[in-house]
Amino acid sequence: MTKKIRLIKSYYSEINKPETEYLAIVKEFNENGEEIRTAEYNSENEIEYEHKLEYDSNSKLIKEETNSKTDEYSEQKTYIYDENNKLIEEKIQYQNDWQSIIKYERNEEKLCLKITTTDEDDEIEEIKEIYYNEKSDIIKQIEIDEYGKQKSKIQNTFDEKGLLILKEEYSNSKKPDKIHHYYYNENGDIYAIQTQNHRGRVLDWTKIVFDDKNRPVEQNNMAGVKITIEYNEEKNEITEIYYLANGEIYSKTKYKKNQDGLTEYEENNEKLIKYVYEYF
Repeated sequence: MTKKIRLIKSYYSEINKPETEYLAIVKEFNENGEEIRTAEYNSENEIEYEHKLEYDSNSKLIKEETNSKTDEYSEQKTYIYDENNKLIEEKIQYQNDWQSIIKYERNEEKLCLKITTTDEDDEIEEIKEIYYNEKSDIIKQIEIDEYGKQKSKIQNTFDEKGLLILKEEYSNSKKPDKIHHYYYNENGDIYAIQTQNHRGRVLDWTKIVFDDKNRPVEQNNMAGVKITIEYNEEKNEITEIYYLANGEIYSKTKYKKNQDGLTEYEENNEKLIKYVYEYF
């Protein structure tokens, strides 16, 4: 029987200074595996940030509360669903009595979802239209501002396997600002992304190298930045190294997995993070 996680506690400390360790983050889950609370603490054991979530009997998220003492910010979100358990309204209440109401309208015939955001005076802030294909892939997304003008548009193209092969990003122009091409290996994993402007000039590219177990082991981009990933199966460790364009190591992070495949600790240049799991 699979164990169900109830709590994940994250302890932070400086490298080689165990006396600096403190409880930094606590994540709490219900028996359905849904996150119900996240709390972040400072070294004085004071809560700096808290996020609470509530669900209905269908595991639909119905309420969220966020409080940040650091940013002096709080908000409350409530969600309403129709008889088919589809989201139809989201209300965001801010600490200064401002609010946003987001309404979801679905046109099943046109495979379109229209999302309208209004303020506390029922004035339109933004409209978003999302179009799908028969496989429920997003093929187009349009954002319209409060004046009815297009802010942005994204158009996606998929191949016969349902893999995204082309993404075009528009602002308010007729020609795309950026065109992203995606390339996949025989296992359906992305091994390259190329970004161009509408004239065909390459703006950026990313290449990913896989090992014989189809695990990513290296990533390079046009700027010369490189990331390598090393796997130590005997110790259940993964080491990720980030190199700058001049070859200098910018950061090195090591992850240790436990027998359940969960991260036991994470160690980088500056701190050590230990994870403790509690179960139902």
